Amino acid sequence: SKSTGDYLDETRLRRRGFTAKSFSSAHGYFNAIIQHVALSTGTDLIDLAKSDWTAEDLYDGLHFTDRGSERAARIIANTLAPRVRGRQAPDLNAR
Repeated sequence: SKSTGDYLDETRLRRRGFTAKSFSSAHGYFNAIIQHVALSTGTDLIDLAKSDWTAEDLYDGLHFTDRGSERAARIIANTLAPRVRGRQAPDLNAR
């Protein structure tokens, strides 16, 4: 039996009018919107959807496990590190 947190379980998806295929398609659609907004506004985007995630990284095919969260944090940190090296931190006490 699947855990109660498995929101991609076929039964749960069908109950909401989705199938695994339509949900995956919707997920891709929303990612495309995010990519478009980032590109059109000149905003940096760290697209975690482009990484190869395993069942050990995602507990329901969408949400991160502890291992997946750690892996996502490393991807984000490794992407941001070169961008912030050498920059002076803002003075948070300045008025």
